[in-house]
Amino acid sequence: MTDDENFARFISKTFSPDGDNFEDLMILQYQLAANESLATVNIYNDKGKLVRQLLKNQTIGTNGNLTWDGVGENGEKAAVGIYVILFEIFDLNGNTKRIKKTCVLARKLD
Repeated sequence: MTDDENFARFISKTFSPDGDNFEDLMILQYQLAANESLATVNIYNDKGKLVRQLLKNQTIGTNGNLTWDGVGENGEKAAVGIYVILFEIFDLNGNTKRIKKTCVLARKLD
């Protein structure tokens, strides 16, 4: 996962935050070059509305995991659907890496 296209990937593209201990969290695994330092990570719904901001200009390590529990900024559970994760990395030289990933929030059918 070291080239620009693959510095971030999902553990699973579908998650269901229903408390059954199976894929309850969206997990985005990342691997960055050592000189990169700040990250902003936003989650948008399929209409482009910001649902949750995971990070805002926050220092992160060279590798790790970011998680989302399916709860929006308003504290309510997000709707079932497709979400776009925008992951932006800013290095000390002013360079930016940007990647968009999509995931699906699912729920069990009754």
